[in-house]
Amino acid sequence: MSQQRPIAIVTGGSQGIGLAIVETLLAAHYVVVIADLQPPAEHAKITQPTSVMYQQCDVSDEKSVEELVIKTVAQYGRIDVVINNAGIVCQGELTSLSQKTWQRVFKINVEGPFLLCRAVLPIMQQQQHGRIVNIASVAAQTGGGFLGNTCYASSKGAVISLSKGIAREYGSQGITCNTLCPGYVETPLTEAMSEAQVEYAVNAIPAKRPGKPSDIAEAILLLVSEKNSYINGVTLNVDGGLIRY
Repeated sequence: MSQQRPIAIVTGGSQGIGLAIVETLLAAHYVVVIADLQPPAEHAKITQPTSVMYQQCDVSDEKSVEELVIKTVAQYGRIDVVINNAGIVCQGELTSLSQKTWQRVFKINVEGPFLLCRAVLPIMQQQQHGRIVNIASVAAQTGGGFLGNTCYASSKGAVISLSKGIAREYGSQGITCNTLCPGYVETPLTEAMSEAQVEYAVNAIPAKRPGKPSDIAEAILLLVSEKNSYINGVTLNVDGGLIRY
């Protein structure tokens, strides 16, 4: 990679964990493309707005993802880092779920990362360099629970497998692909949890606190570092010690 500032795409980068990732990358001198349905809210404090490009993107739509990649390359000439962070959660036992709900969760949580990875990999192959991090969840390892249901957990399990496959297929070309699994993190996605659910979740965590978006963002910085070319195909839990195997 050249000595220019690296170019990163962050899906779902307008709020929550995604916005924290954007800010952390900016502080580390990355240029960041925020790909989301809506831009960051006016009160969101982007510290380096001149180093950010917003591109409206529906990650479940093939043409929208292709446009994101085309515009990023047209603007910056390359793509060094991709963070597939956009996702949705759902609740309810399996027998209560409609096929439409199941398909929607998988379309965003699994097909979204697939589409973006497929679009950027030829660029990274040409560069002989690239860093991909797909955001899953510890729910993928527990079958859900207070962090989503069976449908959500299944979609995030697929994300882990997607990352491992990409790591195997493209690791010889300077490309790494890893999965980061957050535990319970205070974000807009978890605001719907009841007080009882929050208490149960925190008590189960050895750290005895919820995670913060910045906890996830700092771990992302480790995985995308130029110096970490030998970390590939890893599933990293960032959960305060919740999952210990």
